[in-house]
Amino acid sequence: MDPVKRRLSTRVIGLVSIAFIVLGITTVVGLSLRSNGILGATATTWIDFERLAQQRLLDLGTLRELLGYGGFIHDFHDYLLHGDEERAEQAGYKLDGAIVLLERYREDASVEELRDIETLEDTLVSYRAVLEELRDERNNGLSIPAVDNRFQINDGPALDALNGLTDRWRRSANEARDAMGNAVAAGRQAMETTLWVMPAFILAGGFVVVLLRNLMAITRESGRREAKFRDLFEGSINGLLIMGLDLRPLYANEAMATMLGLPKSEDLMERATLADFLPEEEARTLSEIRVQLLSGEIKRAVLRLEVLREDRFIVWLDMNARTVEWNGETAIQLAFLDVTEQVVREREMEFNRAELENQTAELVVLAEDLHVERERSEAARVEAEERRRFLQTLLTTMPSPIFYKDLEGRVEGCNGAFAALYGKTSDAELIGSNLTELADASFTRRTAEIDAELIAKGGTARYERVFTMPNGEQRTMIYNKAVYNKANGDAAGIVGIIADISEQKRMEEALRRLATTDPLTGALNRRAFMDAARINLNRAGRYQEPLAVVLADIDHFKKVNDTHGHATGDETLKLFVATVQSALRETDVLGRMGGEEFAILLPHTAIDAAMGLANRLRETLAAIVIPCSTGTFQFTVSMGTSSFRDHGDTIDALLQSADEALYVAKSQGRNRVVSA
Repeated sequence: MDPVKRRLSTRVIGLVSIAFIVLGITTVVGLSLRSNGILGATATTWIDFERLAQQRLLDLGTLRELLGYGGFIHDFHDYLLHGDEERAEQAGYKLDGAIVLLERYREDASVEELRDIETLEDTLVSYRAVLEELRDERNNGLSIPAVDNRFQINDGPALDALNGLTDRWRRSANEARDAMGNAVAAGRQAMETTLWVMPAFILAGGFVVVLLRNLMAITRESGRREAKFRDLFEGSINGLLIMGLDLRPLYANEAMATMLGLPKSEDLMERATLADFLPEEEARTLSEIRVQLLSGEIKRAVLRLEVLREDRFIVWLDMNARTVEWNGETAIQLAFLDVTEQVVREREMEFNRAELENQTAELVVLAEDLHVERERSEAARVEAEERRRFLQTLLTTMPSPIFYKDLEGRVEGCNGAFAALYGKTSDAELIGSNLTELADASFTRRTAEIDAELIAKGGTARYERVFTMPNGEQRTMIYNKAVYNKANGDAAGIVGIIADISEQKRMEEALRRLATTDPLTGALNRRAFMDAARINLNRAGRYQEPLAVVLADIDHFKKVNDTHGHATGDETLKLFVATVQSALRETDVLGRMGGEEFAILLPHTAIDAAMGLANRLRETLAAIVIPCSTGTFQFTVSMGTSSFRDHGDTIDALLQSADEALYVAKSQGRNRVVSA
């Protein structure tokens, strides 16, 4: 080809290539700008949804607590029934709290939500007026029957409006998720367009790769994080838990269920919240941490929690909390490490730990010095013998059992306290003996394993064992051991100090019982009763069994205290519990809910059988004659009953229904049983 034509052809190809590249770059840049816009819209939608979700969940939950069972309605009915002014004050405070929350709810409320808020505010104002009028009439001496006939309150409009707010919030949440879905769909479309034009504009490949990575990150982020969390959870030996913004469990591994005393992780999913296992103060702290994490005030929280397991044992768990994304939504990840053994040891041994460690170190030093001096010369033998006698004297005077033995387990020295463990009157009877000849086989086998590991690794060891005394008594001991070495550094044997912690163990068990029972009557306290009720309700629901609840209230109990004295009132409460407890089965649960009000949980019992039992108890209690300073007196009891499924599937719902039935029994003249 002619050189001129070749140069011309080359220039034409170069110009076409440059134009092709410019066109490709322009196209990719346009797609990139569109993708960035999609990303920005997605981020804005998510931030708005997250902020609104946090506030709405907190406000709606608090409103239900203020107005539902245990809130204003319960306090109002209780005030109608008993006339307790403290109940009236509590009802007023809860009304004020609900009105303040509604004012805050208005800030970001929609037009439809404003209508529900206004309905709810008007209802609460009417509640306030009824409450104030009721208090005035009470102060003017209006009788209880007249009060019951004149004052009624309907909680339906307030709860309907609150349910309306909840439904509108759910719709808002769905709209936010739909917006996210539309943004992701648009991102996919832009990605597909980029993939279609990419082969034609290969020179702009670098820009396309960046675009693809940004767009694909949107659609794959949620799945990737969830898969990462699940792989981490199932493979972890620690307890791991994912909770929603309302502290409801979303996922838990088997280790978490084991720490809480549950057979499997699915049982934890049935719980309303992790707070079911925590004391009130611990639950409040966990809720505060949730707020701080969601607000961004803190990124991570570390806390040691006291947890009440399903089997009523107390354990201590170290918790590490942070926020994560779970199924496209913000959640809270909790990692737990069981430190119960560590906490128990620290609490029981802290008062003498330093002393024991110092004594162990001194014994090790003295033993090492003894071996070194023996090897130096005959002239040093006398000094070594004096040190040995000093060591023996020190061992003898110490109250804690102390020993040292060689590598084969033969006792080379001990004090009288150690000899007494094996039924010996002096340490001389044990010198040269092997402990495998004195204790049971399982105990000595485990001791040999621990000693072999300690000799191999060196240093010290501390562990807890149950030791059987010669008379058959079992004692819980803490063993503190250390290896002592020869002059050349080789292990020569083991030094040990033993602490008897049996009394501390018994005190711990006694404290656990005190934490779950009413100190006056011996019945379960409110918290323990509620925990036992939830366990029985779960079982009744799982196996489709009947269950009933009886709520009992001693009639005119305030008059008993005022007339006969509080000591007689206390005796009345104890007689009530003793009489009821003697008529119940082992599986039934009796709890004191407060004052003179008691609740009875009857598993495997239909409502008719519960009514029969309640009437028998009522007649038995009415026949009891109680001596007092003025002679004798008798008391009566009013009761209300409710049944599982017919009146609710939670203990709160069953207690509320039974409380309403009890109110009817009181208003009909007392000393009667009424079913909800």
